[in-house]
Amino acid sequence: MEVICGTVQGVNDSPYDRGWAVGHMHEGLRGTTDLEVKLWDYKDPIDYPKKNFGGTELIVVYGGAIRLLLEKDDQARTVVVPTGSWVLLEPNITRVVEIVEIPAYGITVRWPSGASLNRVGAS
Repeated sequence: MEVICGTVQGVNDSPYDRGWAVGHMHEGLRGTTDLEVKLWDYKDPIDYPKKNFGGTELIVVYGGAIRLLLEKDDQARTVVVPTGSWVLLEPNITRVVEIVEIPAYGITVRWPSGASLNRVGAS
């Protein structure tokens, strides 16, 4: 029987993991192309580049608040996701994530999982 335990801080501390607990970027029980799970806990503002994910993405905020600056097909929208809320994004939405209220923490689940699905700087 294989069981893996960890902490949010432990996952976020690894430069390789960058918070991703499950997904294509891992081997063994944590490795899958079905989905990706990110555990995130930001105590300071973040500086993430503009990104575009080619699959569906669910973001759940358990503490703090985030702002998503979204673009797709010449449309733009800003969504603030406060504590206790979630947002579901369709594939191929370009986004910038900003922390509105620190500390901010939550879970992101994306599907499917693949290195070519996450494009930095895409619009």
